[in-house]
Amino acid sequence: MTTVQLLMRSSFARTLVAILGMIIAFNLMPFMVHGLGDKWYGIWAIISGIVGYYYLMDFGLASAVTRYVTLYTAKNDYRSANVIINTSFVIYSALAAVLVIVTMLIAVCAGQFASRPEDVPVIRGVVVLMGLSLALEFPFKACSGIIGAHLRYDLLSYSHAVILLANAGATVFFLKKGYGILALAVVCFVGAQLSNIIYFLISRYLFKELAFGRQFVEKDKIRTLWNYSVWTFIVQTADQLRGRVGSVVIGFVFSAELVTHYYIGARFAEYLVHLILKATNIITPIFTKYHATSSYDELRDKIILLTKINAVLAMFGGGLIILLGKAFIWRWVGESYVDAYPVLVFLTIAGICEVVSTPVNNALYAIAKHQILGVTSTVEGLSCLLITIGLVYTMGITGAAIGTVVPMVLNRLIITPYLTCRAISLSPWRYYSSILTVGIFTSVYLGGGYAFAGQWTQQPQYAVLAMTACLAGVPYSLGALYVVFTSSERSLLLKLLPKRMRFTQKAET
Repeated sequence: MTTVQLLMRSSFARTLVAILGMIIAFNLMPFMVHGLGDKWYGIWAIISGIVGYYYLMDFGLASAVTRYVTLYTAKNDYRSANVIINTSFVIYSALAAVLVIVTMLIAVCAGQFASRPEDVPVIRGVVVLMGLSLALEFPFKACSGIIGAHLRYDLLSYSHAVILLANAGATVFFLKKGYGILALAVVCFVGAQLSNIIYFLISRYLFKELAFGRQFVEKDKIRTLWNYSVWTFIVQTADQLRGRVGSVVIGFVFSAELVTHYYIGARFAEYLVHLILKATNIITPIFTKYHATSSYDELRDKIILLTKINAVLAMFGGGLIILLGKAFIWRWVGESYVDAYPVLVFLTIAGICEVVSTPVNNALYAIAKHQILGVTSTVEGLSCLLITIGLVYTMGITGAAIGTVVPMVLNRLIITPYLTCRAISLSPWRYYSSILTVGIFTSVYLGGGYAFAGQWTQQPQYAVLAMTACLAGVPYSLGALYVVFTSSERSLLLKLLPKRMRFTQKAET
């Protein structure tokens, strides 16, 4: 199977599972909000946000493991690959032990989120289960490079789908039986451990030369891994700070109930970013190959192509979310949560910026200049924190959303792309004009559609909203194909279609 076929298969599987996850989440979230109540769902969101910072303890090691395992397996140097895996396993095991200690310390302080003394044991139990779940995941990260090296993200995606369905079913079952937040934590814990086991089995299936033993642990590899991972860690730290600062600040300043309202608006932007990046964010190995072979013209051309693809998907999808979001919130969780709509608007804009900038970020990782991302992302994350704190007291949850979007627009659309263009000798005008073309075309298209049929965007019925999105998508896709992409780019995109769908390409030739 060719590299393109593997990438297409992985992209399809990742997208399919992402859509499945969105469908489940859209149906499950209102059920959970009403089943748990605003207070307990808000506590669930706060604990999830805090425990989510545990991923920072990875220190960017997964990116380094993936890079070197991919490099060595490509050279058939299986011993060196096993050295990387075993050495990282020892490191990850030590980090897991640290996370267990951190979890216990957080559990001791869990009373901060309890309005009644009798709630404290429940909250502590949730913290312990969720913290231990992530800690136990760490040793399995030692195999993180195997699936990427073989481009078999499809196998991983389908295993995630099974776990996703099982978790959703168990959540519905226990909430209907009257169980609360602690039962949800148990469900997540069990599902995570099953996922870890499946992940390891897939890795062993793909890398039959996988072996474990003290002879494969080499201290000098720790420095090798650290030198690459340190900047990834800085980027991840900044992203975690930026991504979770809103809900945490609102929880401390106001209440868990308002966190729920903020979280409802934020989910739309998260789904947009998650869905698009599942389909497109698997190209870094290809960029790395271009860099290794000094194929810089190919690298620059593919960055522009992928930026256009991401911009088309993000701006159209984000535009629809903004136009249909208010009616959807009304239908989804009820009129009392419509105050989440401004949050949806601002965070969707932030999500568009994140998606559009992903190809240049991938390029920096490929050419090992991701220290640029480390610096710019740190400034962005700290700016998000400071602006959020400054605005949340006067503007509430909307202020928290604005605190996120302003630094992201400046960094993701202006600063980081410009620095990347300089690093790879890409004309900034060529890069920015490609984004501007998409922006103008999308704005005209959606603006005209809203003026013509804006009344449909106010109807809080799923069927009407879905039909509006589908009817808007087909003409937009055809228009973008000819307005946004050059003839060579269009030809390349059409070649990715199945043969029976390539009539347009034949007509052109």
